[in-house]
Amino acid sequence: ELPRRIQVVLQAQQDRVATYRQFDEGLRDVFCTGNFTMYPAICAQVTATFAVLSNTVNAVRAASANSNGGDNNNATTKQLQRFLAQLQENERDKLNFTAALHLEQIRLQQSVGGGRDGDNNGSVTTTTQDMYESSIRSLREKIGKC
Repeated sequence: ELPRRIQVVLQAQQDRVATYRQFDEGLRDVFCTGNFTMYPAICAQVTATFAVLSNTVNAVRAASANSNGGDNNNATTKQLQRFLAQLQENERDKLNFTAALHLEQIRLQQSVGGGRDGDNNGSVTTTTQDMYESSIRSLREKIGKC
């Protein structure tokens, strides 16, 4: 039973990787087409997928808690519980950082692509661009730690 649970979690993680790829590709499509109105639909689709994957991992965690005849003192069960709780926390953080990264990339794209920054006639100031790029680097580092 434990090997099957681990396999379900591993599959959920593989699906999460594919979903992050889909999320990033969706943002690239938005940039390529300039159609920023399609981004909310991409976010909704990705959010729904992540919710299903999170529910799957939570179901494995719940099943593990209820296994072994209700013996939650089993060391393996406790270790699995802690691992899955940490995994879910890391994935929540990664998704939040990824969403923030996308927003910063959109801000940068819109500001460089003709957004207004004060009275500079439609061009972004170097300071503003540096701020966005610094924020993007910081978020990528945080995502890498998740």
